[in-house]
Amino acid sequence: MLNKLAKSLQRTGNERLRVYLLGMSDSFLEQHGYSRESLQRGVEEWPWSIEAKAAVTNTDAPITLKSKRDDNQKQLHDAMEPLDWVA
Repeated sequence: MLNKLAKSLQRTGNERLRVYLLGMSDSFLEQHGYSRESLQRGVEEWPWSIEAKAAVTNTDAPITLKSKRDDNQKQLHDAMEPLDWVA
């Protein structure tokens, strides 16, 4: 039951983040490594990153994009850490 609750909270958080990011400019999204196309497809496209899209189309994605993605994931992990008690 806790696992379902944790997944539900994560999905809700992802949806809120997605709505917030969709309100941002294309330049902001690109600067922070997000793909507007992935965001528009919905929560199922998580993590919405440019790198995830590049990985599907190009296996030689630039290292700089990967490091931005790692930074974004760390920031997200740090932001969600208070919710770890749920899982």
